[in-house]
Amino acid sequence: MRLNTNFFRIRLTMVIAPLATLFFLYFSFFKLLPDYLMTREELAYDSGVIKSIYQDIETKKYVKSNTNKECLNIELKSKNYIIRLTDGFEKDKWLVINDKRNLNKNIEFRYLPHVFHDNILYNPSELIIDNKTILEFSDSKKSSFWIFIGLSLAGILFGFFSFLAVKTYINEFLSIDRETYKKGFTKLIKVWFKDWTNT
Repeated sequence: MRLNTNFFRIRLTMVIAPLATLFFLYFSFFKLLPDYLMTREELAYDSGVIKSIYQDIETKKYVKSNTNKECLNIELKSKNYIIRLTDGFEKDKWLVINDKRNLNKNIEFRYLPHVFHDNILYNPSELIIDNKTILEFSDSKKSSFWIFIGLSLAGILFGFFSFLAVKTYINEFLSIDRETYKKGFTKLIKVWFKDWTNT
């Protein structure tokens, strides 16, 4: 398998692919894997009484643009935080939760500690209303597992592209850069810049 031998693209791949590899593997093994390995008993636990349930739009700012995401909020009596469901894969269960008959009923939930911030508890791993399990811990484990597999494969794929980019550079461009570098580092930068502007 060979990469496109365009000099600019090879250099760009040599920079971006290793960074992407590190990001995906770090996120997989240091963020997702610990979550997946946690047992139900290790999760944080709390309970309360449902005060209100309502659908809303969560707005988050990324760089210079805003993203809007549908969510379901559960407000609790005598609690200074809310439970917010944003996982679109669980939307079928939102209908069960967003029922007026659930008002004033007891609710129990287990969650990963890091999903609780800014007085909002995001997507608990387990949610029980009036002794009826709505969100199951085993389902959240399955989701974490498949996301872990997906991100790990993405990391491996970018690692493979990193290897191909370095191999292509060494075989086809390293000797050219060496000859250019002998004429001066400034000359090498000019060649790179010219190649970039012509791409």
